[in-house]
Amino acid sequence: MSARVLMNANELMSLADGGHLIGGHTLNHPILALESEETCVHEICDDLRALEDLLKKKVITFAYPNGIPERDFTETHQQILSNYGVQYAVTTEKSVLRKPLNRLSIPRVNLFSANDNLHCNYLLRVILKSVFRIFKE
Repeated sequence: MSARVLMNANELMSLADGGHLIGGHTLNHPILALESEETCVHEICDDLRALEDLLKKKVITFAYPNGIPERDFTETHQQILSNYGVQYAVTTEKSVLRKPLNRLSIPRVNLFSANDNLHCNYLLRVILKSVFRIFKE
């Protein structure tokens, strides 16, 4: 069994062509809050540009490396994303969606931590309904 965990360019393009949204994640996975603003602009924007060059489409989503708000990224990094044109960014914060929604700091829910598959399916339905309701407004 291979230890390879990353996707190659063809696999990314295949996912994008299949309708999946591909987002940025920086070039080298730094903790953004520990880097200079100049380094962060390079890490974020060059990563997004490389994805756009590969996919031939605008990249509008991003996942923060490690992703804990105020520890791993700050409002400065959200502003870099906004200036670039990113519309949505996800964190690793364990929370639920609340109004007002900060589209550049969306929490994630780990459905795989629950032991009960029915519970996971229920949570997924609730989350998807709330996401669609919030984004419709």
